[in-house]
Amino acid sequence: MHRFFCDKKLDSNYFELSDELLKHLKVLRIGSKEFLVNYQNEFYKCKLENNLAKIISKQEINNELDYKIYLAIGLIKFERFEWLIEKATELGVFEIVPFYSQFTQKHKLLNQFQNKKNRFEKIIKFAAEQSFRNIIPNLKDPISFEDLLNFYVNQKLVAHEISDNQNFDLNLLTKNDLLLTIGSEGGFSSDEIAKFKEANFKVIHLGKTILRSETAAISLISKVK
Repeated sequence: MHRFFCDKKLDSNYFELSDELLKHLKVLRIGSKEFLVNYQNEFYKCKLENNLAKIISKQEINNELDYKIYLAIGLIKFERFEWLIEKATELGVFEIVPFYSQFTQKHKLLNQFQNKKNRFEKIIKFAAEQSFRNIIPNLKDPISFEDLLNFYVNQKLVAHEISDNQNFDLNLLTKNDLLLTIGSEGGFSSDEIAKFKEANFKVIHLGKTILRSETAAISLISKVK
């Protein structure tokens, strides 16, 4: 059954659909077929009636994790970033937090990020629909390394090729909110790793090979779920 997000409820019986969504429904030849509308993180079975979504019944569906995964990712090339945010959404990430650090191509990527943000958010929305998410993950504006150190969850991991926790058991993590941190293509400096440790981040090792940032992120998300 097709699934769509909607943010306009007219009354207890109908949702208002955007022009873009109506065009999409016509392409799908939805006709009298039932489809699901996600409104405020809840699902409703609907039918199309006079270009509105008529509510048939509310559905008790919750496909979200019991805890929140925050993904902090150093700014990377945008074609790789787009692939990453799509896959991270499918895997259940709650929020994506781009950041810049010492070895990030800061000026070029930061200047272009806002121009691309609307496109990024559409990718996340479509991935959330496709993967049957109750929510659309939030994409934050890029933050500094210093702001990242003060992130507001207790469980914080950072992946690095040199780690004191070569054999850290991810099963020891509690099923509470956690922050997963992956550097940009340049990685982290030794000074930054020291600051992570001071800020109570666990520095972990993902394996013998050196992974691209987007590959490392997906690997780590999969390991902690």
